[in-house]
Amino acid sequence: MDTKTGLFLGKWLIGKVIPGGILAHLNAMVSTPNQKISGQVTFTQATNPPLNVVVDVAGHYANTTVGATKVHIAIIHSVPSQLFGAPWLEMLVVWADDWQSGTAWFNAQIGSTHIEQSDAPVKVEK
Repeated sequence: MDTKTGLFLGKWLIGKVIPGGILAHLNAMVSTPNQKISGQVTFTQATNPPLNVVVDVAGHYANTTVGATKVHIAIIHSVPSQLFGAPWLEMLVVWADDWQSGTAWFNAQIGSTHIEQSDAPVKVEK
């Protein structure tokens, strides 16, 4: 993943991989000149019936230093929809300087299901 070109595509898995657990798959374009992120989050869960919901997202990030470590902190949210009952999402992601790993918190509403995860691991999805 070339993160120095100004615009790059990223694909990350967010969440703890446990049987029946809910995972968030973030597929996004990151624009480094204006520090914006846009793409989609797909929520999946290995249940019957399986969960597979896609949410359009946008957000922005800032570069900062935590302790002696340079990180990227992003605030990502669902794009407003005109559909009644459309899923929504708010997410905070702290990425390592190389964008390969990090930690996330997210809060989502999908139909009548409320999902919240904190300290969710973030890793590049290949």
